[in-house]
Amino acid sequence: MGDSLRAMLRDTWQVTVDGATRFLPKLLVGILILLVGLVLARLIRGLTAKFFVALRLDRASDRLGISAFLARGDAQYTVAEVVATLTYWLILILALQVLGLVLGFEGLVHFFAQILAYLPRLVVALAIVLVGMAIGSFFGGAVQVAAANSGVSAARPFGRIVKYLIGFFALAVAFEQLQIASQLLVTTLQILIGGAALADTSHHDLCQGGVAEGAAGPLMETDSEALLRAGNALAARTFEAFLSEVGWTRAQVQRVVTHQVGSAHRKLLFGTLGLDPALDFPTVETLGNTGSAALPVSFSLAEEAGFLRGGENVALLGIGSGLACMMLAVGC
Repeated sequence: MGDSLRAMLRDTWQVTVDGATRFLPKLLVGILILLVGLVLARLIRGLTAKFFVALRLDRASDRLGISAFLARGDAQYTVAEVVATLTYWLILILALQVLGLVLGFEGLVHFFAQILAYLPRLVVALAIVLVGMAIGSFFGGAVQVAAANSGVSAARPFGRIVKYLIGFFALAVAFEQLQIASQLLVTTLQILIGGAALADTSHHDLCQGGVAEGAAGPLMETDSEALLRAGNALAARTFEAFLSEVGWTRAQVQRVVTHQVGSAHRKLLFGTLGLDPALDFPTVETLGNTGSAALPVSFSLAEEAGFLRGGENVALLGIGSGLACMMLAVGC
């Protein structure tokens, strides 16, 4: 019994020593690789920072507004330092991957391989953002100058709107490249193609509101039948102007989202416009009349339900008391 135990302990110790003997050289080589990687990373980070400073990257980033953007995010680095730091981590990741290969840690190698495979997307996304900011800065300045020369008092805000819109789209494309929040971007970046709006104030008396003295809340008086007929007549004129403005035919309207007041109103509207009610996403049966929120709520629910598909022409149709009617064309 004692001899068997001693033999087992001796064998275990021998296996441990043999494993340590084989692993120790690999560990020493791995440590050496990591130290060399750290030194190289620091050296190349410094050289990269000096290189981009010599290229006056920071001055260019100041003109494009990138430095101001970093400052608003409380970043304590210049653009040249950011690029140099990214280079530092790239070299360090390479060193860590080699370390994993030397030590035989397949999980570690796979992890850093995935990071390195993702880096080209990151570089492309960064380039897209930088180019987008440059283009936005150029066109924003051009719009501001053109508006100022035309006597527009809000020339500067117009220029900024153009600049930030282009920057936003560049950022959206960058996120798409990084495969981040793709579905959210699809939902957010619906393309507004055009629209039309008409008003007929001769019917303003069909729906009136006010507050009576001593009343707890607002009062409203509506001639619902007359409002229904007058609203649909205005919708018919607006729809013709809408089709002419966006260059669509009725057959090209593939999906419809409406401001839904009631089932009778919805049925009459589609009959008046000559559209198939099956193109619509009805919510009035379940939500009732939600007032001014009806159309945006219905649009959001239609998107969530997958009713709106990519590449389709969507018409947003709204009618309000007063009378006012607006119709927008959206490309999904």
